Amino acid sequence: MAFAACASCGAKVNVGKNPELGQRFTCPSCDDVMEVVWLDPIELDWPIDDDEDYDDYDDEDFEDDEDLEDDEDFEDDEEEG
Repeated sequence: MAFAACASCGAKVNVGKNPELGQRFTCPSCDDVMEVVWLDPIELDWPIDDDEDYDDYDDEDFEDDEDLEDDEDFEDDEEEG
């Protein structure tokens, strides 16, 4: 049997005899789901789902271009270049 470290807590996760890329395992310590991302040595990481919605941020979380123009550092950079 092979073991790999959980990306969240570092605990040993039993990945069986022949883990495959993309295979998922649940950490026995923290219950996070990990995915095999490398085979030699075996490495686990958080899975990425292609169908996930990655736009979880509100537009209000980011500065507008107008706010940047009011920033002194922004003005200094324009004058230098």
